[in-house]
Amino acid sequence: MNSYTNLNEIKYKIKRELEDKATYKMIIKLQTNNLYEWQEEYNFTLNLVQFTTLDPNEVFISAKPDDKAGWVEVNVTSLSPILKLGTNLVIKRKSSKDNFVSWEEMNIFLAKIGEKINYTWYDRTVESGVWYYYGI
Repeated sequence: MNSYTNLNEIKYKIKRELEDKATYKMIIKLQTNNLYEWQEEYNFTLNLVQFTTLDPNEVFISAKPDDKAGWVEVNVTSLSPILKLGTNLVIKRKSSKDNFVSWEEMNIFLAKIGEKINYTWYDRTVESGVWYYYGI
């Protein structure tokens, strides 16, 4: 059972690979602090869309650790302005904890149309003695 302090969100990572065009049912069971219980049921069909809207030769990512602050500064930049509306970019990372096998989605941001990307994000979840590899 998961417990949350923010009343407006539920964060949960589905622990299975979802299939494109498949229909799923999600049942959320809730219980308040006063022990009131109810459940909500959601049916949905998954439509996966995978495409690249940016030239990988024009978008760059760099990471710089700050040992004193205990974080990694991650910078994403582009050579030219974004030409497509609503381009979401996801900063991901791999770690030496699993021999750099699996990607973790760390941060999502919207690249604004007509502007170059110049985005900075601070990864405050780094661990001592663990190596990281960042990507977009």
